[in-house]
Amino acid sequence: MAVNFKQCPVCDAPIRVLWPTVAVWRCTNCKLLMRNPQPTEQELGNLYDGSWTAPEENSRETGGTNSYLAGHYAAQLLHSLRLPSFAGLTILDFGAGRGATAAALASLGARVVAVEPFGYAYLQQRGISVFQQLADIPQGTRFDGIVSIDVIEHLPTPVETIGQLGPYLSDNGWLFLATPNVAGISCRVKRAAWKEVRNPGHLYLFSPQNLELLLSKAGYSRPRRLRWYIQYSANPAHRALHTVLQSFVVDGEPYYLAYKS
Repeated sequence: MAVNFKQCPVCDAPIRVLWPTVAVWRCTNCKLLMRNPQPTEQELGNLYDGSWTAPEENSRETGGTNSYLAGHYAAQLLHSLRLPSFAGLTILDFGAGRGATAAALASLGARVVAVEPFGYAYLQQRGISVFQQLADIPQGTRFDGIVSIDVIEHLPTPVETIGQLGPYLSDNGWLFLATPNVAGISCRVKRAAWKEVRNPGHLYLFSPQNLELLLSKAGYSRPRRLRWYIQYSANPAHRALHTVLQSFVVDGEPYYLAYKS
């Protein structure tokens, strides 16, 4: 049975219809966007199972982070953590998709473990250490850090699931999240036509403000937005535009780092 919201899962405030034509509702308080009603577990399973039959052609559902972007993310994360390398660290890639981020982290010295429910066999074939579910990880395992790129928007219960990652972190362990930005210029201009709204697998869409609220509610401390400059395109005009948007913090994807409480 599909979930039909009466209140926001992040701040518990009432919600209202924003774009009824695409069944997207918005919290009146924290401005979280949510698909309402939510698809059923079976509907989501059918979507992802079908996508993984041709993972390269269905990157919207199987993981849109390519090796080029993953390399930038890994290098920028290393800089934000003020570390010379990831050598000696064990990192969990939660929702690893097609494995580009796991490979990029490993290339900088990390021992990487992945969790990927639907692309499990695909990652195994690539030689990545992977589990289908978080609960499959051996009891007592701890990670120095957890990365989750463009995953939280796909989670049926984002507060609970992100909170469940905390016990897998070592003391002073960190969590890195990236997700589409509803406060970005694309969402503000395109509204219901924004590609992230049109993606049927996107159950929630966040702003920096409600993402910080979620991290606090899920039990993390010291959340901060990272100011990264990512070159998304080789086109000089596109690169200049992306630099401007990132400078004014209205780009398409906020990056957040938080710590185990």
